[in-house]
Amino acid sequence: MLNLGALFPLKWMCQGFRGVFLPESAAVVEQAGSWEYGKVALVLGARCAGGPVPCLLTFRWKDRRDG
Repeated sequence: MLNLGALFPLKWMCQGFRGVFLPESAAVVEQAGSWEYGKVALVLGARCAGGPVPCLLTFRWKDRRDG
């Protein structure tokens, strides 16, 4: 279940927030044993860069005439 949650950005945002607000000693309870700031930045950056692509390909404004 933890690995499945890594597919969604909420896991990475929460891990980044925990790393910022909790003391360094709390990192031992993380799944990897550290905050993984580099991986957090990489995953969230990729989501920000790649996220608009499916939106631009699928979203269309509908006119009142279109129903």
